[in-house]
Amino acid sequence: GTLFPCTSHAHTTMRSLFVCIAAFLFLSCDAFIVGGNARLKLISKPASSSAMRTETELNVFEKLGIQFPFGEPQQKEEPRPAVVIDPDYKLAASMGGATLLLYQLDLLPIAVFHLLLTILFAVQAGRIRFLLDTDSLELLTSGVGKEELNDSGENVFVGGANRWKYDTITNWKFFPSEKVKILFYFKETQTKPEGQIHFFPVILNGEKLLEEAIARNIPRLEEA
Repeated sequence: GTLFPCTSHAHTTMRSLFVCIAAFLFLSCDAFIVGGNARLKLISKPASSSAMRTETELNVFEKLGIQFPFGEPQQKEEPRPAVVIDPDYKLAASMGGATLLLYQLDLLPIAVFHLLLTILFAVQAGRIRFLLDTDSLELLTSGVGKEELNDSGENVFVGGANRWKYDTITNWKFFPSEKVKILFYFKETQTKPEGQIHFFPVILNGEKLLEEAIARNIPRLEEA
């Protein structure tokens, strides 16, 4: 006689039970771990060909109160590619229209002033480019070739290079509004710690500049 005469029979019974349970689970659902998120996903198989496949997602570790040792994997955000803002001649055309109107009204001195602005904006639109790369806003000049861009040198008004890192720009805004873009304003602390203000006439694609400035999370002054 043995001390536990039914042990062998019990083991056989338990083994058969586990096999049956495993077979049932295998036939009735697919179980797999999704990435480092450690989520056990149970997808019930249809009872018939016409039945819809249902899906239930369970976070096993959360249910058990266990944290994944290395945390959930985070995808590294791809840097936004560099963009050169195309020129826009609408401001120059508007000034040209105002020049003709003022001339018709015999306001010659004001008409001449607007004519000079028209020429200035048209010339600058053809040669000035804004470049937004991975970390900075830069003012460039177009070269002989269409795709050739050159360094614009030092800023003639405040000094320093015409390149400003995004993290030094404290705010920016279009004037008079984002719908009517005439001037592009921004303030930066790279030129001087207390802040330097810049104004540029919108002689470039204002909508594209607005889109890129928002996408790159540069702080802006909200519309009033």
